[in-house]
Amino acid sequence: DFVLILPWRQGLAFARHLREDFAAFTGDNPDVTFSLGIALFPPHLPVSIAAAEAEARLEGAKDDGRNRVSAVEPRSMTWEDFAAASRRPNASMPGCATARSRCRC
Repeated sequence: DFVLILPWRQGLAFARHLREDFAAFTGDNPDVTFSLGIALFPPHLPVSIAAAEAEARLEGAKDDGRNRVSAVEPRSMTWEDFAAASRRPNASMPGCATARSRCRC
């Protein structure tokens, strides 16, 4: 496990590219999975709180079947759904307006 702190818009794109590179590295082996938890938070929130939320989201993604990403929505989504949502113009992830207003990103 590792933690990255990135601006939200670039972070979503980075997550998508990281997953694509990981799949290529493993030869798209279905037995090797890549789950991710993403937390959006305001600039002055302690990193420990954001990291705890990201960890909880990661565990949720694993519990939902692995090889999934949990970002913004209460439930995780497949990488395909995440890629489609994060490529939309204006990075409008499902639930993103609520998350942005909450975290002022």
